[in-house]
Amino acid sequence: MSFSTIQFHPGPRLATIMLNRPPLNIINRQMLDELNNVWSEIEDIKSQVVVISGTGDRAFSGVRSPTDGLVPQQWGQGHRLVRARDSADADE
Repeated sequence: MSFSTIQFHPGPRLATIMLNRPPLNIINRQMLDELNNVWSEIEDIKSQVVVISGTGDRAFSGVRSPTDGLVPQQWGQGHRLVRARDSADADE
């Protein structure tokens, strides 16, 4: 699967995700959808470690105001990623 706003390198022990919207890697709807798709794949292959980084040299990821077009449903998708990570931590 190819993505336009992230780079994903899956692996059973180590998976890497690079946010790829330099210079600030601001998360938009498309990136959020791609991150959710990738996270589902990470869960399927049971990666032990996930490294998330950003391209560019200004910021890992910038923040925009809620007026950037993301609606509450998209914020819920972002919260899903955080809950999935927290759940994985609790399983250890």
